[in-house]
Amino acid sequence: MEKKDYILNSGRNLILRAKALEIFREFMERDIDFIVTKGLYLAFEVYPDPGLRRMADIDLLIKKKDLEEISRILDRLGYREVSKRPQREYGCDSTFCDENRVYVDIHWDLCQYERFKNILSLSAQFRSRACGFDLEGVEIKTLSPEDHMLYVGLHFGLFDLLQGTNGVYDLFYLSQKKPIKWDVLVENAGKFGIKTPLYYSLLRSKDIAGLKVPGSVIEKLRPGFLRRKMIAYLLFKHSRTFPRYLCQALMMRGILNSLRVLLMTLKAVPRTYRRSSPANFINTAADISA
Repeated sequence: MEKKDYILNSGRNLILRAKALEIFREFMERDIDFIVTKGLYLAFEVYPDPGLRRMADIDLLIKKKDLEEISRILDRLGYREVSKRPQREYGCDSTFCDENRVYVDIHWDLCQYERFKNILSLSAQFRSRACGFDLEGVEIKTLSPEDHMLYVGLHFGLFDLLQGTNGVYDLFYLSQKKPIKWDVLVENAGKFGIKTPLYYSLLRSKDIAGLKVPGSVIEKLRPGFLRRKMIAYLLFKHSRTFPRYLCQALMMRGILNSLRVLLMTLKAVPRTYRRSSPANFINTAADISA
């Protein structure tokens, strides 16, 4: 990271922390349960310097029953919901923004999108294992070290594997912060059906950041030969929409889950192509079979 970017990032992160603490105090006064995930916790508790971790927003896991009250609190604090209707219906989160372009992403399920529901069911157990950390004298809940590794690995593996570096260094610094119980990580990855995205995320972090992950862990997470070949082929076309979604489907556990995610995706995604260019979706799909 260049010095100019580091300075700007450090200042931005301090603003986000101050804004987050204002929100957290409001939530605590009303006994609203929430868990901080990713950016804020990683920047100020895990990375050696908060300025090294780019933060786009404040990510919180809440209970959906509290969403309306949370919306009212954020409205009173000057935040307006900027989510489009499909984000609430097809996704599992709502996004709010204030006049200073501080974004707050409110999640009620960490599976991220509707197409993964009932396949990636991890939020309830993540909540039960949440632990605390101190943020400027305020005790805040976050995910356990192993669950944070799982969540970062899942998100990075499905959405940012070849496009971002946050996940690479998130995994590296999480492993440096506290000793990771690798056997627990592998067991839970299998239980939640996320061994494949975690496998690719750990490999990426190992190659770029030097993450020290036991070889036995990689072996236990490794998907089958045919699945690896198909994913490797699709990763080279990752910037194109259809290959990216097909790659996500292949990272699900079992062929039935892969087919289900793909079918759920096809219900929602082609509308975009039909509005812009009817041939676009067909041509992209044809590229895969060529």
